[in-house]
Amino acid sequence: MAINPALIKAAVQVVASEKGRKGLVIAIFVPIGILMLIICLIFYILTSPFQFLTETYSLSADEQTAIQNVQTDYGFYLMPENKALDRGGIFTYPTEGTTGSRGFSPIPVHHPVLGISRPHWGQDFNTDWHSNVYAIADGQVYNMGVNDEAGMFLVLYHDVNGQQFFTRYLHLSAIHVHQNSQVRQGDAVASEGGEPGKDMYPGTSTGHHLHFEVREGSIYGNAVPVDPKLYIDPVPVEISCLSGSGSIKVNITGGWDRGYEVSNDGGKTWISTFEKTYTFISLNPGSYSVVVRDWSYPENISKVSVVSLN
Repeated sequence: MAINPALIKAAVQVVASEKGRKGLVIAIFVPIGILMLIICLIFYILTSPFQFLTETYSLSADEQTAIQNVQTDYGFYLMPENKALDRGGIFTYPTEGTTGSRGFSPIPVHHPVLGISRPHWGQDFNTDWHSNVYAIADGQVYNMGVNDEAGMFLVLYHDVNGQQFFTRYLHLSAIHVHQNSQVRQGDAVASEGGEPGKDMYPGTSTGHHLHFEVREGSIYGNAVPVDPKLYIDPVPVEISCLSGSGSIKVNITGGWDRGYEVSNDGGKTWISTFEKTYTFISLNPGSYSVVVRDWSYPENISKVSVVSLN
């Protein structure tokens, strides 16, 4: 296909002229800039917490309905892939990072930003800035929003085999789910944040990190904070046995001090105890297979110790 020489000549004149070059740059980059702005606005609407959009921009009832419909229909496409981070706990880790120095403490500890002492109801995680934050279990979005201390936050409700609890994710830079949506274990529900001066809603944070909480109960206002490591990072149960006359004394270490179940028949029958030691008495001569498991996490079970009584 032949190109009209007149078009070639006109193009050369445009490129050669300073005024023409400026016009060409404007003609190319202005539409691109407008397109990028539209894409960013759509992304902002799809990923921002619904409550935040409603309160910040005073949306009408019709506008709120429209936003909810858009987030429901298209927000899924912006959600990163599912990734379950199994590290041996009852549930998976909320990040690909590591636990930080500030852990769960019902005893008041110094707050580095507020300058006061108070309990620390969660576990901090060190991870890459703006990296994915994952749901530790199947559940439903209970609440999301922004406040002065938590920054951007997300709360999920879980009911796993009758065990009801809430998980809280604080100091976020983005949320990838919408109100009342269902989530699966390992879904990337948010992005880590909390960097002062860089993230829009860092909260009371000295640097980017994830503050993660677990609260047990079926009603959020009455749910009790517990150490998240009970759920995601159990201490292995170990035992040592001492045989006596018709008895076996079992010393227990590990677990999370919420009680144990002991067995002397390899796990066929169990006896509950809240003590670190348990003694089987009135035993007949023979061989016994002693094993102990964590009451709060039955999968956290000791090795079998075979004890013979003469």
